[in-house]
Amino acid sequence: MPGSTARSANSRVIFVHQAFEALPCPAMMRACLRSHLGAGASRSAMRLDALHTIDKIITSSMELAFTMGVVIDQGISVMGLDAGDV
Repeated sequence: MPGSTARSANSRVIFVHQAFEALPCPAMMRACLRSHLGAGASRSAMRLDALHTIDKIITSSMELAFTMGVVIDQGISVMGLDAGDV
């Protein structure tokens, strides 16, 4: 469902907002928010780096087995899996 992701994100924002209201001071709220946003930015950068690596391999190599190996390695790395196979 296309709208389910937006609803899920909205419910997370509401939950985070409610959790922040329970914190004793605004400074603590800001520190927690910065920490949360920094972690998300780090994950996004890691995903973007993996996509860039895959893009470089696809455009530079005609060897399908090598290309798929890189795709699997990057997927395992980004998703934190133990193994993957094609």
